[in-house]
Amino acid sequence: MKTRKTVPLRPLLDNELTSYVGAAKATASGNRRFVAAAISAITLGSMSLAPPLFAEIIYTPANKSIGNTNAASYLPIDLNNDGIVDLSVWAYNFDSFSSGWHIFGDLGAFGVEGNQILVERSYLAVPAVTGQGIGPASARTRFQQDGLMASSRHSGDGFSSFNTTRGLWLHATNRYLGVKFSINGEIHYGWARFNAGAGYAQLTGYAYETIPDKPIPAGVFETPPEESGTNSTEGATAGSLGALALGAARR
Repeated sequence: MKTRKTVPLRPLLDNELTSYVGAAKATASGNRRFVAAAISAITLGSMSLAPPLFAEIIYTPANKSIGNTNAASYLPIDLNNDGIVDLSVWAYNFDSFSSGWHIFGDLGAFGVEGNQILVERSYLAVPAVTGQGIGPASARTRFQQDGLMASSRHSGDGFSSFNTTRGLWLHATNRYLGVKFSINGEIHYGWARFNAGAGYAQLTGYAYETIPDKPIPAGVFETPPEESGTNSTEGATAGSLGALALGAARR
């Protein structure tokens, strides 16, 4: 799914809006049918005159799961939907009740063909929160080919037990795995959103920045107005123009 950018209104639509607002002012008695027609005309005009432009961030919704089976499983992810896998998430589960009980669950990720994921210095994959920037490495994070997301070990023999957990994705909800990957030899940044834990993960969406070397904010689908060059007047929508005409009629 690609998200549209707002674009400046064309002069023809500006002239039409001026005429509608002037007429609305002249109908101080509140001719609702005229105002409704004005709003409808503005909406249709904006739809026909505004060219389809797209923001730099491209987002794809998803609903895929791995894990919760007594085996290893893999989830390949193609961030820019070009038919080439950029990232793979793996899950491993092992349950055994012979000679005591042993329950293992692991979850990790790795970049394919030289791509990398965002990790902390301790090799643990970072569960980014909404708005967190994913870009060049910082003092606390770096990109590397693979990393551990979550792990758990539970064993016992009736006399003693051993329990341990590791990783930053234990019981994670709507967290983002940062990715650094290549498109035609150029570096791009992206993310994949998961609900995850030790031995399982549910992919709910992913996105990437189409501009090379540009960081991407986790969980943000559209380019902010200050980055796209859109100001408050250029970003006006058909709905806001209709409200303007209606307000003029009320005044």
